Amino acid sequence: MAGRSHGGRLEEGRRLLAAAALVDTRSVAARLAKFKRAHQQYESLTGKVDKAERPYATQIAAIGEADAAQDVAVEALARALVGDGGARTNPFKAFGAPSPSELAAKGYAAEAKDALKLVKAVRGKKDASKATTAAAGALEKAAKSVQSAMVGVDKHKKPLAAARAARDAAALAWETTYAALRRGAKAAEDDGAKGLATRLFGGAAKPAKRATKRGAAAPAPGGGGATPAGGDTPTA
Repeated sequence: MAGRSHGGRLEEGRRLLAAAALVDTRSVAARLAKFKRAHQQYESLTGKVDKAERPYATQIAAIGEADAAQDVAVEALARALVGDGGARTNPFKAFGAPSPSELAAKGYAAEAKDALKLVKAVRGKKDASKATTAAAGALEKAAKSVQSAMVGVDKHKKPLAAARAARDAAALAWETTYAALRRGAKAAEDDGAKGLATRLFGGAAKPAKRATKRGAAAPAPGGGGATPAGGDTPTA
């Protein structure tokens, strides 16, 4: 099935193997065995992806939390500098940095890098108040936390990508063996294994209902047509 999800493959594979345990599959034994191996491999590799995704997701969340703290620290430093007489429109301009809103809008790593440059410049300000000095220290800590979290996510990114690549390769084998088993089951029905494909892969599609004109009566259960207006019956 084109576009089948990973969860969909697992569900369908489990259903199919459960159905196979209840019917005579000797006519497709080799193909069924190949599919079973492919499904087990795919299920195992999907589990490895799930395992690799957990620390990666945890680290992504940590980056988000660290960045939120960094944004708060940026605003706190801006307020402290305004209190020291800095420009309200952009208290960072004197230090060669973008405005607080522009700085916060940057990507995680870029914001942290520029924030540390800003902290260094602010610390060179001889008449900085204690509030400004403290705010600069808080921003430095927050920016370094972002950088640390970024290193952590890079550590988890490579094994996650490898796990996903292996699972996707196994997905191709799953689809190939699934299709081969389905073709084999249909061929086996022609050779006398009546109902095998239906038992393994589900019922046949229902026949389409015969369309009727809007407002016309549907045919009677016996197969006869509707009685014409006026009550007369058709004549031969």
